Amino acid sequence: MSPLPPANWYPDPAGRHEFRYFDGRVWTEHISNAGIRGTDPPIPSPPKADTAARVGAPLPPPVTSQRRSGPAPIVPLEDRPPLKPSWSRSAWTWYRSRETKTQAWIAGGLGALIVLLFVVAGSGGGDTTSGAPSGAGQSGTAEQVAQSGSVDPQPVALEITAPAETTVVRKASVTVKGTTGPGATVSVNGRRALVRPSGRWSRVVRLDLGRNAVRVVANLDGALETIEKLVVTRGRTKAQLAAIEARKVARERERKARIEARRQARIERKRLADERRAQEKAAQQAEEEAAAVPVPSGNLNCSDFSSQAEAQAFYDADPSDPSGLDGNDNDGIPCESLP
Repeated sequence: MSPLPPANWYPDPAGRHEFRYFDGRVWTEHISNAGIRGTDPPIPSPPKADTAARVGAPLPPPVTSQRRSGPAPIVPLEDRPPLKPSWSRSAWTWYRSRETKTQAWIAGGLGALIVLLFVVAGSGGGDTTSGAPSGAGQSGTAEQVAQSGSVDPQPVALEITAPAETTVVRKASVTVKGTTGPGATVSVNGRRALVRPSGRWSRVVRLDLGRNAVRVVANLDGALETIEKLVVTRGRTKAQLAAIEARKVARERERKARIEARRQARIERKRLADERRAQEKAAQQAEEEAAAVPVPSGNLNCSDFSSQAEAQAFYDADPSDPSGLDGNDNDGIPCESLP
């Protein structure tokens, strides 16, 4: 019996696929076509030894970048065909080596830390067994501090010389001046001030109408910060005050004119209402008087009336004037001779 060929990829003996994997004993279900692996029921018969000898060498399936849909079949690592090294395998190798290096670094660091702890513990024990009193080191430190003459830092010298707290200025800005220690820096309302070698400083500050808060800060290396505050009041100039007074007078004049116009309008409305009521009352009285005058019947003469108004009422009741009270002028006014 001829020996079986070694495990590898061989041409499919059935001719249905390009390659099929032989595990050294039987054909497996793993097949390959144009570099794409798949599965197919295995063929029970093993490959003939003369087939591999005739081919000359095992033929690995070609590798291609072609993709196929669906999940790739899971092939055991020992059954997979040999592949050329790719960048992904190199990256994985680099990652594994990097992980190993990181672990080595961590282990080395822990070892160094343990050694350092042992050294510190040993040095502390030596100091303890030396027999020196525990207070000796503290007294020596106190003596060194006393000899060095170190004291707590002092605040920077800072003084505001102008303007005074009660100053009222008329301009839109004011120059804040003062003195400080040599080498100090001064800022006024967050802006750097000019400090001369003599320690004098100055800064122009813009002001709004009313009260303005001024904050001065002095700093010096090795010293405490010093803060001074000042309130400066900005008033109005004479021209501004005169203009404000003129506007007040004009507004007052306009207010009084509006009040007077409203008063006159009320008076006029009252007068018209009174006139209208008087006319209505007079007309009502005339109607009442005319209704109260008895109208005589038959032919009458002017002597039958006591007044011209009475004769007029009688005439108006019958303008045809059957009694001839109007006379010959026919002017519509009867008995003109009556009072």
